[in-house]
Amino acid sequence: AGQDPRHHVHHPADDDPSVPIGPDDSCNVEVQRFGDPVVPDYPIPYHVDIMESFDGIDLDAAGRVSGNGFYYLLGDIARLHEAVLAYARDFMIDKGFTYVIPPFMMHGDVVKGVMSFPKWMP
Repeated sequence: AGQDPRHHVHHPADDDPSVPIGPDDSCNVEVQRFGDPVVPDYPIPYHVDIMESFDGIDLDAAGRVSGNGFYYLLGDIARLHEAVLAYARDFMIDKGFTYVIPPFMMHGDVVKGVMSFPKWMP
């Protein structure tokens, strides 16, 4: 008697039982470290601050359209984003993977098989 295959509809990526569960990253457990941490002698800017310095992101307009947490990438930052995606695509094609552009619309049963958003489930 195996596990019900529908289990993964709501739990697509179960954690390993040895992974501690906690309210925030203070409960994380360091298992292994590689090398010594490098601490620069200058402040490390937040990635949004870097993109804003290039006028490459608009959080306010995207928030009004899509809600908090979304963004518009603009200009050279948008071009950089596309360049990284193109590099990754070509890298994987060179490794033998087949590049696929799926349709933008899916049947509901397909969505249920790949998403875990219980409030959207019928």
